[in-house]
Formats: sequence, C-alpha cells, structure tokens
Amino acid sequence: MEKEDLVEMLKIRKDFRDNNISKDLLQKKYSKFCDKFEHSFNMVTNPDCDDTMLNKILNAHMAVKNGSLSQHDASVSVGQELVNTYIKPKIEK
Repeated sequence: MEKEDLVEMLKIRKDFRDNNISKDLLQKKYSKFCDKFEHSFNMVTNPDCDDTMLNKILNAHMAVKNGSLSQHDASVSVGQELVNTYIKPKIEK
C-alpha cells in the first residue's frame, strides 16, 4: 500500500466515522480502493474500528516503507500492542 492509498483510506474512515456516509455509498465512491484493498476498506468502515490501533498499524507500515523500521520489528511491535490491548485483558478477567 502506497502513501496515496493510506491517505485515501483515512479519507474513507473520516467520511464513515465523522460524516456518517454509509458503507454502500463509500464503496461506490471509492470502488478502486475497495477492489484493491477490500479488507482495509471493511476495517475502516466498521463502527468498531479502533482508530488508535489503526494509527499504530499505519505508522508502523510507513516506518517500514521509509526504511526506519524493519518489517520484523514492526510486526513484533504491532503484534505486542494487539496482545496487550485485546488478548491480555480477556485473560486477566
């Protein structure tokens, strides 16, 4: 995913979250993005999308793209964040 694609994904998220534009309308408006990045489109048009986690994932992706972080280190970092946020709280109950 290139920088332009990330910008478009954030526009979709903003339209869905802040402007209350339906997923169907966004799918039509951003059909190329939807076709190319279906999983990402579905993620950002989900009301339960965690914007904090989304930003962490996108920042890690950009760090890998610009060479400031290895793919392995980014994967470990994001994976640990996901475990801490979603898995550990359920185990500790």
